[in-house]
Amino acid sequence: MHERFASMTTKWFECVYKQYTGSIEDREHGIDFRYRFEHADGNMLKAATYSKSSYEYADDVEEMSFPWTDEGVADLKNWYQQQYDKYLQLKMK
Repeated sequence: MHERFASMTTKWFECVYKQYTGSIEDREHGIDFRYRFEHADGNMLKAATYSKSSYEYADDVEEMSFPWTDEGVADLKNWYQQQYDKYLQLKMK
């Protein structure tokens, strides 16, 4: 699992403000994977991934919601990793 995702814990999500946007970049290889989450509906985390522009203007946004529990955070991290792996496979073609 990528270190950015591995470091996310239930406590980490509590410490981060209502919304967070991050990216994994490697300009030399044209990698610019972006991810985002927001606190939603009290005990839910709404996650998104995209690779173009900003979240508001990206045409490749994929979203998924997860319960804000240890199990839900583990599922969210796995989903981010799966999305990242899928992104890398497309970029390497």
